[in-house]
This record gives sequence, structure tokens and C-alpha cells, in this order.
Amino acid sequence: MGKCQVKLGLNLNSVVQDSLDQGLIFVPQDQIINLKDQMDALWELGRTPIKVACLEKYLKYYPDSKTSLLLLDGFRNAFSLQYSGPRTLFISKNLKSAELLKTETHSKLNKETTLGRMSGPFKNMPISTLRTSPIGMVNKSDWSLRLIMHLSFPNGCSVNDFVDPNETSVKYTSFDEVIDMVSSLGKGARLGVQDIKSAFRLLPISPGDFDLLGIYFDGNFYVDKSLPFGCSIGCALFEKFSTFLHWLVVSSAGKHSVKQNLDDFIFGGSATLDDCLVLMNTFTELCNELGVPIAEDKTIHPTTRLTFLGLEIDTVDMVVRIPVAKLIKLRSQLQPMTIKRKIKFKDLESLVGLLAFCSRAVPSSRAFLRRFYDVIASFKVMKPFFSVRITSEIREDVLVWLEFLKSFNGDSYIIVRQVQKVRTIGGGYTRNSPSGVHRPDLQTEIDRLIVSAVAPNTSKVYQQALRSFKDFMALFQFEDLWPIPLHHITNYIAYKVGELIAYQKHASTQSHALDYKDIKINLSSIEIRLRSSKTDQCCTGTTIVIDDRPGDVCAVFALRNYLKIRPNVAGQLFCHFDGTPITRYQFSGVLKKSLNVLGLSQGKYTSHSFRIGAATSAAMNGLSDSEIQTMGRWKSDSFRSYIRIQQCL
Repeated sequence: MGKCQVKLGLNLNSVVQDSLDQGLIFVPQDQIINLKDQMDALWELGRTPIKVACLEKYLKYYPDSKTSLLLLDGFRNAFSLQYSGPRTLFISKNLKSAELLKTETHSKLNKETTLGRMSGPFKNMPISTLRTSPIGMVNKSDWSLRLIMHLSFPNGCSVNDFVDPNETSVKYTSFDEVIDMVSSLGKGARLGVQDIKSAFRLLPISPGDFDLLGIYFDGNFYVDKSLPFGCSIGCALFEKFSTFLHWLVVSSAGKHSVKQNLDDFIFGGSATLDDCLVLMNTFTELCNELGVPIAEDKTIHPTTRLTFLGLEIDTVDMVVRIPVAKLIKLRSQLQPMTIKRKIKFKDLESLVGLLAFCSRAVPSSRAFLRRFYDVIASFKVMKPFFSVRITSEIREDVLVWLEFLKSFNGDSYIIVRQVQKVRTIGGGYTRNSPSGVHRPDLQTEIDRLIVSAVAPNTSKVYQQALRSFKDFMALFQFEDLWPIPLHHITNYIAYKVGELIAYQKHASTQSHALDYKDIKINLSSIEIRLRSSKTDQCCTGTTIVIDDRPGDVCAVFALRNYLKIRPNVAGQLFCHFDGTPITRYQFSGVLKKSLNVLGLSQGKYTSHSFRIGAATSAAMNGLSDSEIQTMGRWKSDSFRSYIRIQQCL
């Protein structure tokens, strides 16, 4: 955090001159009066159309219990900005755009107060510790105007400077993921887009943070009561809500071809099915039920060509198109860098942003962005007008970009994947593989790389080999090339019962059992963290991924259904309705009763039969000894005693 350049907490008169030097202004002390009797409406929560009762109904089934509690408490009692800095009177000058567009700014402020998302106008100071930040007007993608608060001013002691960075981190859906979805859906896929209206403004802010969201404009004070654009924690908070909506749509529709980036949702379906329309209708119905407003003017109904995140996706020609205007602008910004020795920091940031935008469509170009990023990251204090030296390395990358742009028409082709039948332990199912690949030659080389990298019984080396394999696939944009891909081997993990449940109800016996927090539910897979096992006495732990797959038996589907009825308590994953853990004795008892119902001999089956069955099924389906050993986490050749094919014939 930078050093604070203003003396917060002192008497106003003692810092007026310093503040004027920094572009700040202060209201005279005699304007600060107590308006308690007139301020009742100020402390009410900002209005939101979200129906909390309906939201609660769905959140109780949301796998991410921590986020579920945060969202429910936030919409019921308001969200905190996680601010930890001083609470002191501080008034700022506004951005030039607010003064130049005074009529439009007034209109925006009046709209927000009418909707109950902001309080004001106040002629006098409504809160004694009110901190105002600069406001301004910026153009949105449709050229309409958006009101923003510059909560990062002044540098070093702004509101954003005192928000925990760990609370602001967020991972967005990448454009690559959208293209992967289109590729899997195939040529002629139908795509649709829907946008949440006034996204950030749906989240009410805690009254305890009202003093941080002051506005001083044209002689009047305002207090923002909803999540403003410009707050560092804003994207992280709203992304949690939109991710929940994503999960809800997928769960309700039973279809997975949905991607979301903050308030933008894109839906897909193959050319021969109406999946896209079904998903969009499901999204509309759920949003109406929850009170989430949809920007109807931005809705794009199922089509084969649309623009998402600024790039055009054409599923008939299977290309991503960069707008010509963006390419012209990029060339104009790159050309001067071939002869200039320095560039303004703000101009460098603008250029890198444009390069990053174009590289979404051309993944191979990202290698020529690293040096730009390194230069920006080297500056601890990012002053807009600071001059940055253009190194010879950066100039070389500029020349590469310009040479590429000479013959680039803006079209980047999407790799089309064909559906192919493959054999797995659980039987045949369809998955995607790239077209036009000579599989035998490529398969042989991959086998050689993996085998040469893996040392026997060494998990660390195996994981390194797996990462190398994945990097190789990503580099050449290939996926799932093996008849049984490595990440699918974990679909058939041979668990020991002792790894899943406790031997007794006492807490001391539960340390090795699978815990609720050891499970991570993804949209099409689950991640299981085994903290220890018989073959892992040092408790180093291992993570196992089980993918969703069609068929009568699906571990991902079964676990999702179980979590819907599992009591919301911490501790062992498998438990009774009162939260007490299921023990091995109880598990064996249920197994015996099940065998009786099926008419099978209890003497031939025990809880260890699951592990024997997994090893035997793997062998019968053609897995090699090393694959079976890895699957069951055996460190010796003892796994051979678990393979009992003759008893199955």
C-alpha cells in the first residue's frame, strides 16, 4: 500500500492548502450540521429488486456453502466493502467529464435517487465523516453514458487502497472457454446472449460503509447506497452472484453449454437441437422469479453469428472476427513505437489493453505480450504521464505484431472437433477429438514422452509428467487424444472405505475420513482431496478429479443429489440427517441388507469388494498394470491380488 499523501484526521483548516495542491476541495466547517431528525431515510438499505425469499430457496442447494451464506446475508442485510482504513471527512474534486456533461450527470444522480439506490441531494453535510470521491461519465459499449466513482483517488489513501486485495481477486470466464464451447457444439451451432441490467447496482451496501461513498456535485451532497462502478471489490462480489446464476441455470435446464462473464451470459446449442433456446428460456424464467432484471435491448436470440466481449463469433464459417476498426487502431498505436524512444505510461496501458483484446482471437500472439506486461509490472507507482523507455526487446515484439498485421484480415479460425466413440471402463461414450489429426503418430509420441518422464511409484514425477502432457495439448490446441485420457482414469478410482468414512463416531477416528470441505463441485466434475490413506501415512494428500459422464452410473450426478439433502453441517461428508458421521460398521450393515434384498451371499462380499471390483473392471477393459496401479494408488505390485477376472467369467 502506498504512503498516504494527505493528513487525514486533522482539522479541516490545517490541511486546506495541502488539499488544494492535490486537486481537493473542502466544505467550510459551518456547513457540517446535525440533521438526525431529517436523516431517517438515509440509513435505510439501498433498494434492490432481488426477491430474497426466493433467492434463499435456491441458495440452500448451492454447493458453495460459503458463497451461499455471503449472498444471502448480503441481499438480506447488505454487503460490506471490507474497508479497513480511516473514517475521516474528505471532499474531492470531480472528474472533468462530470463538469463537461453536467446535465447528463444531474440526470444520472436523479435517476439513482429516484430508484432508491442513492440518497440526496443534501445542501449540508449528511454524515460528519463523509468521504467523497471524484465522479465522472464514461461511454459504455453502446455509447450510452455510465456514472462512475473514482474510488482509487488519491493514490495511496483512497477507499480502494484500504480494501483487502484478497477480497478483490476474481477469475473471469476466458474467451478461450467460450470458443471451446463453440468448438464442441460444432459447425452451425446456435448461440444466444443475455445481459443483466444495472448489474452492480443490484447489490445493496451496508450502512456502515455509507460514509465511504459520498458524492459532492454542483453544491449538493449525495450518498451512494448500492455497489458503485469503480469499487475494487465490486467485480468479485458480483461475479459470485453471477456464478450462482450460472449454476442455477445449468442445474435447472440440465444442459451445460453456458458461459458467463460478470453480467454477460452466452448460451449455446448444436445446430440440430434447441438447447440454446431452452437455456435462454430457463435463464429468463429464473431471473423473473428472482427479480433479476434483464437488459432486453441487449438480448440476442439463437443465431449463428453474434458479438460477445467485443468479438464476432461465426459458427457457420467457424471463425472469430476482430473488428476492422480495432485493427486499424492497433496499427496506428504500434507504428510510432518503431521510432520513438519513450512512451507515456497511460498510452502503454492503452496499447497493451488493445493487444490483449486482439490476442483473445489469436492465442498464438500472446507470447508477444509478455514483455509488455513485464514493463508495466515493474512500476510500483503507476503515474499516467510517466515516461517509459521503449527497450529493444519491446521494439522487436512491436515489429512482429506489425509484420503479422500486414496480412491479417481479422479472421481467426475455430478448430472444429468431431465426435468419436471410444472405449472406457464404464462402456462406450462420446467425446470430442480434433479433426485432421493423424492420431497414431501423435499417440506414439505422447506415450513416449509420458513413459520417459514417469518414475515408478513417484507421485511427484507423475504429476509433473501430467502437467507436461497438458501443456503439450494446450500448445497445439489438442484435447483428449488418448483412447482413455489420463484425467478420465480418475473416474474409476478404487477407494478404500476407510478413506471415505470413520471407523467410529469418536472425533479421534475421523481424521482420515473424507470431509465436507474436501469436496469441490464444478459444473462438469468434482474434485476430491484425500488427506491421507493407508498408502499415504505422511498425510501429504492427493487430489482426484472425477468427470461427469453419461450413463446409468455417474458419481458426479449422485454426489450432487446427495448434497441437496445432506444437512448443512461441517465435518465428515457422509453423515446422517442429524449430522453424526456414518461409520464403517454402519456402512457394512447397510451393505449386508442390500445383498439380502438382491439375493446375494453375504459371505462373498465385504466393503473391500468395491476396491477389488474397480481393479478387476479396469483389467477387463484393457488398462495396463501401471494405469491400474496409479488408479488405486498402490505403491507395490499387491494390486495384482485384487484382479479376479476368472471369478467374473
